[in-house]
Amino acid sequence: MQCERCNKKKATVFYRENINGRVKALRLCGDCAEVMEEAGELEDMSTVLSGAHSPLFAFTGTGCPIPLWGDAADSSKKTCPTCGESLARAAERGRLGCPACYTAFSSELAAPLRVFHGRATHTGRVSAGFRARKEAERRLSELRERLRAAVAAEEFEQAAAMRDEIRRLEATL
Repeated sequence: MQCERCNKKKATVFYRENINGRVKALRLCGDCAEVMEEAGELEDMSTVLSGAHSPLFAFTGTGCPIPLWGDAADSSKKTCPTCGESLARAAERGRLGCPACYTAFSSELAAPLRVFHGRATHTGRVSAGFRARKEAERRLSELRERLRAAVAAEEFEQAAAMRDEIRRLEATL
């Protein structure tokens, strides 16, 4: 997909803004996005996400903002093992360094993701095979927990049925 501004380079920046129902969507190369940002044509997300009224802050009952990214002093020591990005640097830039950062900073990212998306887990589009495998894994985990409870309650017939279903699910995975 080509940049909509210069029509020369590949679009790597996808900008979408919705202000009072008026939607502006652009596909830009990095250079054109930078030029437009400097000219004030695009909102600089680093300034939007850094203030005390940003979605990265939770407000207490007293009106005192608490940064959802955690304490910058503590988070600056923790880094992603893949790209070396620190959480403090990611918060400063407003984006993570690589996909592995989501795993490395999962505990720190849970609160901001809930604020932005309403939940901390992915619920978007996935392939049918992936969805079926995840559902089977969830069901397997649930069955194992119920099996432990049935054995503890000495309900051996139910436990045997659950054991058989667990084995069947494990065979399909």
